Amino acid sequence: MMKTKTKTTLVILSTLIIGIIFGFLLHANIMKFRFEQMSELRKPGGLIKKMENIIDLNEKQKSKIEPILRKHEDHFRKFRNEALNQLDSLRIEIKQYLTEEQIEKLEKHFGNRRDFPPFKP
Repeated sequence: MMKTKTKTTLVILSTLIIGIIFGFLLHANIMKFRFEQMSELRKPGGLIKKMENIIDLNEKQKSKIEPILRKHEDHFRKFRNEALNQLDSLRIEIKQYLTEEQIEKLEKHFGNRRDFPPFKP
């Protein structure tokens, strides 16, 4: 038969482990949800849909506001593409000064991000 102290320790340890697992799974789901939201915003019309859902436009407002949203969505898309091009340019310029090990570190750190393309030869 187990002692009370041993039982208490096992219960506390089990609770802690279950809490850690639950927290990890919850965090993973939240991050997936946020990533999906950002992906939706990047699609054509995504910003417009998001803004319309937030401010609940009537038909008269839609006809006036949609062209404005479309214009700004185009600006955001151009800005994002320009920023990605700048990152790529930065990486090409600094590559000549980095060691293979440093390049590998950058690839490892940013390799899984679509926003940070890999070094080009």
